[in-house]
Amino acid sequence: WFACSPLCMFSLCLRVVYMFSPCLSLVCMFSPCLCVVCMFSPCLRVVCMFSPCLLCVFSCLRVVCMFSPCLRVVCMFSPCLRVVCMFSLGLPVVCVFSCLRVVCMFSPCLCVVCMFSPCLRVVFMFSPCLRVVCMFSPCLRVVCMFSLGLPVVCVFSCLRVVCMFSPCLCVVCMFSPCLRVVCMFSLCLCVVCMFSSCLCVVYMFSPCLCVVCMFCPCLRVVCMFSPCLRVVCMFSLWLCVLCMFSPCLPVVCVFSPCLRVVCMFSQCLLDSCSSTEISGDVLEESFEYLKCMFCVSVETCC
Repeated sequence: WFACSPLCMFSLCLRVVYMFSPCLSLVCMFSPCLCVVCMFSPCLRVVCMFSPCLLCVFSCLRVVCMFSPCLRVVCMFSPCLRVVCMFSLGLPVVCVFSCLRVVCMFSPCLCVVCMFSPCLRVVFMFSPCLRVVCMFSPCLRVVCMFSLGLPVVCVFSCLRVVCMFSPCLCVVCMFSPCLRVVCMFSLCLCVVCMFSSCLCVVYMFSPCLCVVCMFCPCLRVVCMFSPCLRVVCMFSLWLCVLCMFSPCLPVVCVFSPCLRVVCMFSQCLLDSCSSTEISGDVLEESFEYLKCMFCVSVETCC
């Protein structure tokens, strides 16, 4: 019985009460002055200290938990899991540090959730108030930002591609400095525009207007095709020639401002000119030659 009986000691000077129980393997200390209660259990390997201002627990699981009602802070540290968690009731902020090398912070006041992982090297931030989601990865060298308010999605990457999408403006824009290509698509205006500085070509297509336009500054050629009007128009700055072909009419028109010549040939005129053998043959051969040359030019440009 004596082995299991508690031993109690009181010191008037220090105003401390010590209690030890061999059975429970418990040591308890109470100090009315410091308003502290301390308890230690070798079996459970737990040290507990309570103060109205501070509550702290140490355990065999190597977890340290501390709560301060005054500062309104809860902090937990685990060397095994390598996790530090801190919650502040005053500044409402929740912060977590882990062995996975992830830092997560949430602030209801600022309406921001931020997560950082040094391993994955990713920073993620979400703001419900500003309605913005932002992600940055130094490894992939990608920055992604999405705004619910302005509905815009923007992506920047190590591939040196910038992509932006705006559902409101109905515009998709992509820029690549490496490929040296700018591409823009507008759903509202129904226009697709692409520019390549390598190929030195500007390409534009409009399904609404039914027009395909291509401009090549290197070759100094402008080519336009309209499936609706069924017209192919090509202008060469070098040759100083404007050529237009319409399969519907069918008409081939060539205009040269340099030579100051306008030439137009119509298949319909063949019938009227067929009476004269020379002119008819010449016109027909000229028409076929001009049409073939034009088709080759258009195919080469496109």
